[in-house]
Amino acid sequence: RRITRYYASNPDALLKIMIALEFGVIDEEVRSPLIAGASSFAMFFIGALPSTIPFACVDDPKMGLIASGLACGVGLFIVGMVKTWATRGNMWLAAMENLLITVVGGAVAYGIGVGFQGLVG
Repeated sequence: RRITRYYASNPDALLKIMIALEFGVIDEEVRSPLIAGASSFAMFFIGALPSTIPFACVDDPKMGLIASGLACGVGLFIVGMVKTWATRGNMWLAAMENLLITVVGGAVAYGIGVGFQGLVG
């Protein structure tokens, strides 16, 4: 209650704590845009590997697509499992949720592509 009263009477302190909790940003903290950019690049590069490496390893495009889909599915399943380290949720549920969200997103993107091809092609 004492903390609640403190923040109720100090709007600047309340704003700072809300920003820190919501965005993980503290005014005194200095972040390097170069490190943030390099980290983002590395994560996107690593994330793209499961979908591209299979095409470099097989000659048949259909086999490459199947291998790529399986590799992406396994990768997304693993990412879903790993995120439970931060969320403390059910590992299997999180993995299936991650995979399901991606499948739905891929189906929507495929549908948009088919629709666009029908309009243009």
